[in-house]
Amino acid sequence: MRFDTDTFPLQVGLAIERTAEGVEGVLELADRSIRLSDVKAVWLRRLWAPTLPDEMAPADREACAEASRTALQDALVHLTDCRWVNPLEASMRAESKVLQLRVAHELGFDLPETTVTNSPAWVERLRRREPHLITKLLVPLSYAMQAHERFFYTSTLDEAAYGRLGQLRYAPQIFQPLIEKARELRVIVVGTEVFAGAIDASKTERGRIDWRMLDQRDAVRWTKATLPAGVKRQVFQLLNRLGLVSGALDFIVTPDGRHVFLEVNPAGEWGWLERDLGYDISGAIVRALIRKGR
Repeated sequence: MRFDTDTFPLQVGLAIERTAEGVEGVLELADRSIRLSDVKAVWLRRLWAPTLPDEMAPADREACAEASRTALQDALVHLTDCRWVNPLEASMRAESKVLQLRVAHELGFDLPETTVTNSPAWVERLRRREPHLITKLLVPLSYAMQAHERFFYTSTLDEAAYGRLGQLRYAPQIFQPLIEKARELRVIVVGTEVFAGAIDASKTERGRIDWRMLDQRDAVRWTKATLPAGVKRQVFQLLNRLGLVSGALDFIVTPDGRHVFLEVNPAGEWGWLERDLGYDISGAIVRALIRKGR
């Protein structure tokens, strides 16, 4: 069954009941009801925010959204005997870019200098060491990679941007040095299976900072790639430390061959790699869900 979490609470009913027999949860969808004790495996794609009526007062909307979010997460946590890709609590914890940075540092990944801050002074401090900086959001405003008024790409900082750093007080961001690229990698890991795609957008105007800005006019194509054995070993160690079965990892490969780790997304996009490169990523997810043993 497919459960789009943004249909809760308006289109989906939820009940969690404790009786003499124990605690049970029930989801009531438009076409069926399902007892959570009957669920054997879960692919956690993403938890979307609750959908509520537009006419609700802001204070009421905030309170109802929090109640709906809490009830849904509590119900899903009830699925303790299931096979998860990825486990809910681990996935939510692994969304932390700072946690990823700390664990990746401990595992010896090649990492860029990084500052997460709401202070212009700390950005200037990094700028003195690394004069050419990029910035990206700490928390995305949109999860779709297509052009969207709420999607913000990685961008460089020019003098005009430095002049607006006072606005940083309202929302901390991530700052890193601009790294020269030979190509970029999107690496999808599911269980013990690894699928890597490479793209070289370094000579394009739109994609040289963020390949997600490319479109068909750029005529840049993804190709299959492999990870060095040492980097692959670190990738598995990272996912194990974060408690993840699956993840989408981003790397920059520099002209001298360094693999610089950027981040791991527990629910990162991969559909175009399967479509364009023939990778069986969806099959790998199925195999992870139905495999024998724990």
